[in-house]
Amino acid sequence: MAAAQAVSAVAVFASGSLAARLGPARVLLGWVLLFAPAVWGLAGVAVLGPAIALYLVQGFAAPATHPLVDQLLLRTAPEDRRGAVSSWRNAATEGSGLAGAALGGVLLERTSFAVLFGVAGALGLAAGGALAAAFLLRRHAPIERAVSVQTETAGAA
Repeated sequence: MAAAQAVSAVAVFASGSLAARLGPARVLLGWVLLFAPAVWGLAGVAVLGPAIALYLVQGFAAPATHPLVDQLLLRTAPEDRRGAVSSWRNAATEGSGLAGAALGGVLLERTSFAVLFGVAGALGLAAGGALAAAFLLRRHAPIERAVSVQTETAGAA
């Protein structure tokens, strides 16, 4: 268990360093595009060595996304709403882990590991595609909108 926590810590620190240089959106997209194929690859791997490698990649990438999502969400939220935004993000993360485990258990019981990892990988790749599209189409719009809302609110008071 301690080794997994150490891997998570290294991933988060690496993610922060990369985000400082490249920006959180680019680094988040990179982690998602590493995570999803690794999970998807688990659907078809039949040899223990590659399975362990793929599992380590997805285990390294997943925790590294959390602070990046926080950065992106919090920079778009008005200052007085940041606590609520952070709370909702954490609740959604925990809830999705619970729901994913439950649904994954049902799927595994009725099918196989290959189907389970195939579905999870496909969902990850779809999320990565959606993130890429969002970043390419509206790279700065959320930040400008948040600043605009804060300015309008201050002017109305």
